[in-house]
Amino acid sequence: MMQVNPRDTGSGADPATTGTAAGRESPGDALTILSLVNLVLREWRLVVWPGIVLPVLVAAYLVIRGPEYTARSIFEPQNRGSEISRIAGLAAQFGLNLARPSSGESLDFYAELLRSRELLGAAVQTNYRFAREPGSPDTLSGTLIELFEIRGDTPERRLQAAIDELADRVSVRPNVTANLVALQVTAPWPELASQINRRMLDLIGEFNLEKRQTQARAEREFVGARLQEAERELREAEAELEAFLRQNRRYDQSAQLQFEYGRLQRQVELRQQVYVTLAQAYEQARIEEVRNTPVISVLESPEGSARRRGGRVTKVMAALAVGIMAGLAAALIRDFARRERTRNPADYAEFDTLRRAVITDVVRGRFLSRSRRPPEAAPGSPQPPSYGPVKPEQVGRETPGEPSAP
Repeated sequence: MMQVNPRDTGSGADPATTGTAAGRESPGDALTILSLVNLVLREWRLVVWPGIVLPVLVAAYLVIRGPEYTARSIFEPQNRGSEISRIAGLAAQFGLNLARPSSGESLDFYAELLRSRELLGAAVQTNYRFAREPGSPDTLSGTLIELFEIRGDTPERRLQAAIDELADRVSVRPNVTANLVALQVTAPWPELASQINRRMLDLIGEFNLEKRQTQARAEREFVGARLQEAERELREAEAELEAFLRQNRRYDQSAQLQFEYGRLQRQVELRQQVYVTLAQAYEQARIEEVRNTPVISVLESPEGSARRRGGRVTKVMAALAVGIMAGLAAALIRDFARRERTRNPADYAEFDTLRRAVITDVVRGRFLSRSRRPPEAAPGSPQPPSYGPVKPEQVGRETPGEPSAP
């Protein structure tokens, strides 16, 4: 005869039922390899279909978009030394702070320059003309806005969209160790990719040339003004020495006159040295102002370097993996919802009601409605206690089942 604990009897719990429920709930909460395999076999359609549909969509997109070609070029910035750098040191002697020209721009500067909106915008607005296929008489021409078929409400938006499109097709890789910069441009046609790459190299040269000439022009103006002042000071020192020699033909017979002659002679030599240095710097600045030599050396030309981009199989396989993972996640969510519906029917009923209401609001466009209240409990379910106004005759009366306050 089975003995029942009085405490269990008082609580109203059946030992057999309690043990069975505990044994059934505990293993179901753990996700094992076997349960995962069973889930895949049970929901195989939900797992497999995304793994089929997504790769098909990716493959169709790649076919519709057509092949892509990448043109590559490599250039090396020239570290040019300039005689004008001596001007900064000379100006410092006279209390003027003039920035010394750098020997060259960094590789990161060229990387940012190739990604700048000004340079990309100039490349976008350039008119290109090329053969549709290598050796084909059929040619295409137009700006990148027309060739890429950019849409937009205004010309400014079309230009910005074309710049963003070109920025996604440009890859810049600086090599600090070798002091080289690799530029890659991708386009739907091989000749267009090569022409865009060449155009961007030309724009770098134009930018550097304009910057160098502007700097040389400013330096020439500064040196020219200082050269005139140095010439005037030299003439004054020479005139002072000449006047001294006229008045003192036998200055070598007096120690004081010899000292004065040495001072005037050193002053003339110093003014002459300053004048010669400024004259040389002025001529160098004039040369730099009109110099049009390139400041980058193209080591690998983009012409003929266009190659068809691969990776289609890799993209399709990646889409397959993502699709299967998405299907498996959907199967896990469905299995979790099924378990929750069995273990917590009240919470699941509320969730299902709210889910349907949210879908209805989204479909009908009602985004500003008030938050929804929880659904009313079913008949027969326990109701939460309500606390209304306390009547005078209820003061001091104890609620059944509750201990009185001390």
